[in-house]
Amino acid sequence: MSGDDWVTTAIGNWAPRFTANGVDPNDLEVLRARITRWADWCREWSAVAAVHEAIGDEALAAGRTLTAGRALARAAVYYQFAQFCFSEFPDQKDAAQAGKVACHRRALPHLAPPAERLEIPYEGVILPGNLRRPGGATRPSLVLILPGLESTKEEFTLFEEDFLSRGMATFTYDGPGQGEVWPRLRMRHDHEGSVSAVLDALGRRTDIDAERVGTVGVSMGGYFSMRAAGCEPRLRAAVGLGGPYDLSFWESQSPLMRRNLMHAFGAETVDAARTLFARVSLSGVASRVRCPILVVHGRQDRICPPEHAERLVAEATCKKRLAMYEDGNHVCNNIPYKYRPLVADWMREQLTT
Repeated sequence: MSGDDWVTTAIGNWAPRFTANGVDPNDLEVLRARITRWADWCREWSAVAAVHEAIGDEALAAGRTLTAGRALARAAVYYQFAQFCFSEFPDQKDAAQAGKVACHRRALPHLAPPAERLEIPYEGVILPGNLRRPGGATRPSLVLILPGLESTKEEFTLFEEDFLSRGMATFTYDGPGQGEVWPRLRMRHDHEGSVSAVLDALGRRTDIDAERVGTVGVSMGGYFSMRAAGCEPRLRAAVGLGGPYDLSFWESQSPLMRRNLMHAFGAETVDAARTLFARVSLSGVASRVRCPILVVHGRQDRICPPEHAERLVAEATCKKRLAMYEDGNHVCNNIPYKYRPLVADWMREQLTT
């Protein structure tokens, strides 16, 4: 597969993800036309991101803080998609990563509701995350949103609002192998350790209810969510969105996907990747889950086979629900109006009973 074919693969796999997480469809059409070579991917996305960043900065200077917050958060999403999957051009990737973090940090106090950046110690590194609390709530329940492969905390501002509007707080953070953490700690099979560190830190706060916490994991984060549910007894509920049971399918993926997996886990060779990926499994973990789980998957998922969701649910002995959308793609991002309200309503029911 040539680098130009990677453009087709990336847009074919993730166009619904782009728009579901805040990319304007008109901008996406412009980018489709502009990007004909993979080498241009980061540069073109960053150029459009800069347009939204300028809108945000102009609004901020004029005191139009709501407009500024939305525009800067949107710019961060564009910078996120500029740098994701782009490891062969590290200078461009690093610049887009820096732009993403900077825009989102400037947006945080101007979001509705606003967000607070927290930095949580974990194994000698810092896990940065954004805590948002619904307006008027004294000690709301809490939803931990776990990004997946090549996704980061800045991507989920819109998704957070599904929970916030239902009275739940959200904490979305970069874990091992993600966003700001990747340079210091690669992705790993036992991500649940970072969830425990987050629960330890947030449990000391008085403005959230640490007795009512659930996880929602997206794609690879769906695997992380289920691992946490099987290993961390403090969780009251867990959701997996398009997550794998294991990585047994990785070598049949496109070269772009295989490269992305190896990059995230820090595997320099195929043999090293095989060793690392053999440890990624819910075998023996699914049966230990005690809290209720919701597993959401799309029958048309071309990245993570739907059979993985069915296997997970079959092995789990807890209260469980499988929502298999026959028309859904990976993470069902082509039908966010179906799965997102379901997830938010289900989580609210679990954390308020």
